[in-house]
Amino acid sequence: MTATYTGRAWGCTVRLVVEDDAVLARASADLNSLLARVEAAASRFRTDSDLSRANANAGRPTAVPRLLVDLVAAALD
Repeated sequence: MTATYTGRAWGCTVRLVVEDDAVLARASADLNSLLARVEAAASRFRTDSDLSRANANAGRPTAVPRLLVDLVAAALD
């Protein structure tokens, strides 16, 4: 039986549908964890995000996490 999780992230409605309702709690926790990691890495609204730190060091070598590199690469692809 399918099960659905509905939540909010970044001003949008997020909906996750799984085929096995036994995995919904774990899948929704994984989704929320991933969304939180993406926000911490790439939010342009959070001054503590990796993206904001990189922008604050524009023109200077700055170490950034692999997640931010992957997100920027995906955005440019």
